[in-house]
Amino acid sequence: SFADETIAAVFAAAESLGYRNARRATGCANVPSVLVVAPNVTNPYYSTVIQAMQQAAALKGYATSIYTTYRSLESELAALRLARNMGFGAGHNAVLPVLNSKYHAVVNPDITLDEDAIGKLCAFLDEHPDVVMATPQLLFPDGTPQYTAKRAPGFLSLLARQVPLACLKKTEEHYLMLDEDLTVPREIDFCTGCFFVVRTDVFRQMQGFDEGYFMYVEDADITRKAQSYGKVYFTPCTHVYHAWHRSPNKSLKPFFQQITSMMRYWRKWGFRLR
Repeated sequence: SFADETIAAVFAAAESLGYRNARRATGCANVPSVLVVAPNVTNPYYSTVIQAMQQAAALKGYATSIYTTYRSLESELAALRLARNMGFGAGHNAVLPVLNSKYHAVVNPDITLDEDAIGKLCAFLDEHPDVVMATPQLLFPDGTPQYTAKRAPGFLSLLARQVPLACLKKTEEHYLMLDEDLTVPREIDFCTGCFFVVRTDVFRQMQGFDEGYFMYVEDADITRKAQSYGKVYFTPCTHVYHAWHRSPNKSLKPFFQQITSMMRYWRKWGFRLR
């Protein structure tokens, strides 16, 4: 409970701001209640969530009170509707003209969070001004770690990821940085495109993703561009869940898309065997 002085101060502040005591409904003093505070009730997302909360509360015999902070709808999340599928990089670049932030997060739709991963990555960038891009530990939905930290891709390392050959095992382990202690932050050469946070000014300066890639390897490319402005880090201080599916070895079309993207990458950054 709050001290009497605190309660008195709150009522005094409310009165000075012109608030009035709401008239209490009779017969409800002993009814348990749920207080819902939302930015507004006109946004379809909030109204749907509030309705579900009211229904759940009613089933348990709870009353519901709703208060809004009346935040402007203009400050709510906006969706950009693109006329066609322009590819992964071009789709993300569509936000460049409207970005007004210190940091920008690139997030796949198959990502789920159970903690403030974006906030933790932003805090990491605040603490490390020489780092311009950071990615967390990726986990499968069952909590199993995914290989997140990577070195720059080479022909043999990518082949090892597609074809399980014993003679390429060491090459694959080197590519996945399994020869490093990945329980601590590590500088990387390949930042996954499914989830990362980048400094917005850097994202603008490098003009986002290379739109010449339709899909695959554009994340390796933007990592190389980002390294011209600072360091790129894998940061296991936080995690996200990624419902990852490896499609290139299950269908010919994505396989050839990946090959096309790798050829573009090597033309830009030079061919690597390992």
